[in-house]
Amino acid sequence: MLEQRIVEKAIEQALVPLNQKAAVAKKAYQARFEISQFDGNDLPNNVVNFGPTVITTRRNVVLHNSQPDDVLPFLTATDHLDKNQNGEPDIITALTRFRDNANPNDYIRELRNRATNAVRRGPATRTGTIDLINLIRLDGRFSLTNQLVSNCFSATDESEFVFEAVVGAPGNQNGILTANPSQKTKILLVASTALQEAPVGTFTQRADGNIFHDNGQFVENPPSIGLYLNLFDRFIPGGDVVKQQGYVHFSECRQFNYFQ
Repeated sequence: MLEQRIVEKAIEQALVPLNQKAAVAKKAYQARFEISQFDGNDLPNNVVNFGPTVITTRRNVVLHNSQPDDVLPFLTATDHLDKNQNGEPDIITALTRFRDNANPNDYIRELRNRATNAVRRGPATRTGTIDLINLIRLDGRFSLTNQLVSNCFSATDESEFVFEAVVGAPGNQNGILTANPSQKTKILLVASTALQEAPVGTFTQRADGNIFHDNGQFVENPPSIGLYLNLFDRFIPGGDVVKQQGYVHFSECRQFNYFQ
């Protein structure tokens, strides 16, 4: 009987479709955005308020169809689609508007359009690059004296799971950017779990993969990641230096949610 059951089990396994996906485990987390302290000893009289914030989570570290010469191909800013063929990728145009106007609507639209599961109308001549899971907009503000906690998002056990956040800042502020006090230009902040800071302000792909899942189980307190100023200036014209402006901390979700 034992031998017969072993044979039956082998047959069952052989009949499983090769393209059948294993079940994906999920767990709900939330992010907390914090601005680093001023480099000097005194708190500046005027602080910068940051926001709105756009959070994306996805299943692919490197964007699909990335090019060999792409800079940091594990950030959403490297999507290459140039629909109107003006020489500038559509997502860069959208990020520039986000930076200049603190309005992420165009950026959010591009993210939805570039998702691999986006609905295609008409001939599908191009495919998406972002295997999108969550897309969250936060309109709250945070600063040196005030933090921001996100809505819950769904982390998966997939090895290429990535959390990314892009943050704008309203114009006409007199506050000091604590990471770069002399800077007066409009800014975006960016944080990504796919990003790892290397020596002398350079960046590489994070070596340890999914920070929310390790050794076969979800992590109770995932490590914090840096929130960087001027990093997108590698794609959007700008001459300011890249500096860490703050942190994104993670914890298990404390709100009611549908992800568990």
